[in-house]
Amino acid sequence: MCSKVWKLILVLAVLLISTIKSNSAQSSIFQSGEELTYEVSFLGFKIGTIKMFILSEESNGGIKYFRTMSRMESIPQIPFFRLFATSQSWIDPTAAFSYKFESSSSFISHEWDWQRHIFDYQNNIIINEKWKSQQKAWLDTIYSKKKWNDGFSLFYFARQFSGINRCISVPTVMDRDTCVTIINFTNKVEKVRISSIDYAVRTFYLHGSADWTGIYGMTGNFEAWFSDDKARIPIKAKLKVYVGTVNIELVGWKRDGWTPPK
Repeated sequence: MCSKVWKLILVLAVLLISTIKSNSAQSSIFQSGEELTYEVSFLGFKIGTIKMFILSEESNGGIKYFRTMSRMESIPQIPFFRLFATSQSWIDPTAAFSYKFESSSSFISHEWDWQRHIFDYQNNIIINEKWKSQQKAWLDTIYSKKKWNDGFSLFYFARQFSGINRCISVPTVMDRDTCVTIINFTNKVEKVRISSIDYAVRTFYLHGSADWTGIYGMTGNFEAWFSDDKARIPIKAKLKVYVGTVNIELVGWKRDGWTPPK
């Protein structure tokens, strides 16, 4: 597994986007203090963990958003491989788009890469900058009138709109690319089993493909199952890469009043 494949794993544990608006002013998926933990496996072997946090509801200049964070780490048992990555996304309460994204990652060495997207909707621009080992890799200004999501806010968009029974082609900022992710949301209810829950969980199923195939080792196809309740918590996901399938499963959670639906 390479660093780019690990970025893709986060995207799926991390998933999806669009410009549509929620019917409510604030999504019920957002609960400050929520913490979700996922185990990542490949060919039947555990390779790492991902933790997702909803830190707080905040505002700046009259704009309200939720500040979210993820931490991704490979397991130390894998020889000659070590990855640690953190991401933060400032997401609109509708969960339909992002205002800002920052990430930092270290792969094998102690050198760090850092990236930031700023979505300036008032001026119709995206500022996209990246630093590698303390050297500026790029600083791009992209002009667009669309609303966008980053690689982490996709996770919350997918939660908000799962179960709507609609196929959406959506604008995505991924690394240095502006691209499209096609998401087939369904209202198909399925029972799925994972090792951390002792009964089958009632879920909504979705699947999709991405036009950033080849950038992160992805074949373009993914599947995911989200809890069939107001929280819409991702229970399980599968991501196709060139050499096999990456599996992501929920192994722990902290959310007031939530029990996986039967």
